[in-house]
Amino acid sequence: MAEALYLWRFSLLLFVASHLVETQRFHLSDNWSLRREDDVNTVYSNVSLPIYVHQVLLSNNVTDDPYFGFNDLNYRWIPESNWTFSLVFNYSFSHDKKYFLVFEGLDTIAEVKFNGKYLGETYNMFCSWNFPVSSDSDENSLEVKIVSPVKSALEKAETYPYVVPQVCPVPEFRGFCQFNFIRKEASSFSWDWGPGFAPQGIWKPVYLHSVEKHDMPVSFLSFNLFKNESLWIINVTALPIDTSFPDALSSCDNLQIKLNISDLGYSNSSFVHWGSYPSVFWSSFAIPDIWPVNLWWPSGFGAPYLYRVSAVVSCSRFSPYSAQRMLGFREVELVQDEVRADNGSSAGNTFFFRVNKVPIFVKGSNWIPADAFQTRVTDGRLEYLLRSSKTANMNMLRVWGGGVFEREHFYELADQLGIMIWQDMMFACSLYPVGPDFLDNVEEEVRVQIYKLRSHPSIVVWAGNNENEAALAQNWWSVPDEMLPQYREDYVDLYVNTIQTVIESIDAYRPCLTSSPSNGVETIREGYISANPYSEFFGDTHYYDYVTDCFDLSNYQIPRFASEYGFQSWPSYSSIVPVTSQQERKLNSDWFTERNHHPDGNEQMLFNIHRHFGYEMPTRSNSSSDFDEWFIYLTQLENALCIKTETEHYLQYYNVLDSSGRGNTMGAMYWQLNDIWQAPSWASIDYYGKWKMLHNFALRFFEPVHLFGYYSSIEEDVTVFVSSSHNESLRFRIEVIIYSLQQANATVNKVITDVNVTSNSASKIAQFPLFEFVNNTDCDLNEPSRMFCFAQLNLLANDDSVVSTNEVYFDHFNDTSLFPCSEVDVIGLNFNQSNNEVTIKLAASSVALFFWMDHSPEFLGHWENNGNHLVPIEGRATRTFRFYRSLNSSSEIIPFLQSLKLFYLNMYPNCLQ
Repeated sequence: MAEALYLWRFSLLLFVASHLVETQRFHLSDNWSLRREDDVNTVYSNVSLPIYVHQVLLSNNVTDDPYFGFNDLNYRWIPESNWTFSLVFNYSFSHDKKYFLVFEGLDTIAEVKFNGKYLGETYNMFCSWNFPVSSDSDENSLEVKIVSPVKSALEKAETYPYVVPQVCPVPEFRGFCQFNFIRKEASSFSWDWGPGFAPQGIWKPVYLHSVEKHDMPVSFLSFNLFKNESLWIINVTALPIDTSFPDALSSCDNLQIKLNISDLGYSNSSFVHWGSYPSVFWSSFAIPDIWPVNLWWPSGFGAPYLYRVSAVVSCSRFSPYSAQRMLGFREVELVQDEVRADNGSSAGNTFFFRVNKVPIFVKGSNWIPADAFQTRVTDGRLEYLLRSSKTANMNMLRVWGGGVFEREHFYELADQLGIMIWQDMMFACSLYPVGPDFLDNVEEEVRVQIYKLRSHPSIVVWAGNNENEAALAQNWWSVPDEMLPQYREDYVDLYVNTIQTVIESIDAYRPCLTSSPSNGVETIREGYISANPYSEFFGDTHYYDYVTDCFDLSNYQIPRFASEYGFQSWPSYSSIVPVTSQQERKLNSDWFTERNHHPDGNEQMLFNIHRHFGYEMPTRSNSSSDFDEWFIYLTQLENALCIKTETEHYLQYYNVLDSSGRGNTMGAMYWQLNDIWQAPSWASIDYYGKWKMLHNFALRFFEPVHLFGYYSSIEEDVTVFVSSSHNESLRFRIEVIIYSLQQANATVNKVITDVNVTSNSASKIAQFPLFEFVNNTDCDLNEPSRMFCFAQLNLLANDDSVVSTNEVYFDHFNDTSLFPCSEVDVIGLNFNQSNNEVTIKLAASSVALFFWMDHSPEFLGHWENNGNHLVPIEGRATRTFRFYRSLNSSSEIIPFLQSLKLFYLNMYPNCLQ
């Protein structure tokens, strides 16, 4: 048993990443076949890898698009079945070489046979697997039987000594049970924003790897660059190629690693040190911090400078092994200093990231898997989503723990773009078993991933799980009191004694948390499970409230760091058309209900758009697509305004404490960035890559210098703030413009001069009675006329350029039937043939609120200024909309323009009559 475990551990470590010489590989990608275990007569041939079973069935016309209609329910038989991938291939094995059959990713529980011989079982989606093989025949066969993950999870749960919740998801998830018992993407069993397909497949490349006798027995070099006092340290660790690794190198003279950074003029060699486990060796290189290096900075704080670093392992017996990586010199700290309230009492601890000695206000979102089938996610889609994040002024994404460790390209892009990564381990919203086999499995999974990922300067923190500390502290599943000590012990055993121990043994200079949300150092003081993991005085928080008024700031926490918060919205009508039939494209249809996996999600959206916009739900008998599109527009507007309000509330406390010691808020990461399918969710970018209104708003509320204000109906005043992430103080002027929906002209009512904005904080600039704001304007502050008026605030630089602009509203828009119709005209259209970009210039007869242009999802891109107000021609400006991400050719311009649909808040119902 010990030997088997030893071999298994090395199988995980081998080929931890794809850095092997291409000539040593024989790819096994094509001409596979697939069959279902209980239907041996039906074989699907000409299968190319990587691929999932669902994709094979779709390409053979056995099934329709899994995302269409109710197919997430109709195709549950697929993951409930066992499937076998088979391959016959010709290859001549040499007796002078060693060969390894490498699977970079199997999802998930599989039995592997080579030429009819059982090689072993795989049981972790997040690890690579290799098996030593040999053959005397040129014709060879390979068979991979992938068993039902649904049944496997249940079988493991049934044989475990006690129940480990969560057992099954809530009915609205429409998912499978006990995902926590197998090491597979948790959300593949379903989530409140995603489907439960639990897919099976060979999701990464498969190949034969050959090793010559003279080849250095190294499979991978892991780099780590960190700051230790006055030195930059680069550790280079060599991982083994097989279990004979130590013996093969024992007679090797002068075993050393040479490091070279040509752009720095740095080169040095070092003899190696042997690690205790798992038989790795490493060398350490020290560079004094007086060396003239360009630092890697997060987006918005400087250039994310990267250096090409190469390393060569050499000794007398073997040919050298070399590898190179792009590394960034940066120092990261998670600062958790004591905070004092005004009365001198202790008020918890700070919680913020300091990069290169500079405090960073984190602006970002949470990342989920980009598709239910990872093999459909292209590098292009990843790049589009990450670049969209940077465009929206984000500097951090949290890779959420219910998904997957993303591919190398994702982290390379984050490095290049200066997007910091909060990296969860893959555990979420559940307790987990802690049997010896499970812990061994997790230990090697984490070890492999940390060695693989630690070179990336973008990764600034590891976290053990998503919400599992909170689930245990608040007893989400109402487990009996007598079982709580057992679950608490299991929690510490998994996340502290196993996961955190492994991380710190490999990467001790990067912050590591056990959970999110969590109270940081206070969580440790309380034995790693805080009584209240959502405390405003410690760590990070997750906050959701769909009942109280999202425009009322008193409903929000004042946390140290907001790592999750959000509201739902539907994707655009054109995005749901490809996955619905005409009869289901209605409010109150069965599909409308089934598609939203969040309990009461549609009802919550309807409640809130009624509260803020006076929307009335149509009955099933009179529901139509017109109602559907207006409803969708309002859910996106509600989502954007609510998250804007909450984010600006957090910005108000940027480096600012209240009297009780709350505040010093240093992070706002809304839930969530992207979608996994076409469905209602919290995302700001839909499945097709279309920016929802929230993402357009994020571009503004995450800007480096942001002007914002609030109207208080209690105090009848307006308060104005400016937040700045600049490292120096700045001076501006603020211009106040009053607009009325009932007038064609705007009034410049106030100019605030000599505004001093302090660095790296929020500043309260002014506070005025409301009547001063609207004095000498056409605004009527009596009900219901108050909702017809709003103030636009412009932050002006010395040259009168607008640095930031925002609006203050004096009431809810809760009766759009009273709004006068604003007529919108196209006054300019340009198609730039050199870059295939479209520019449209529009003007309105009066203010058109929250003007929105929707386009067909087949055209990937976003509109500049989308979601902003259109102001009248007679006023200060019209609005120009530029479509970013060019069309493929001029032939697309007509269908593109024909796909456009326009919406604005005071369009319905009066403009449609």
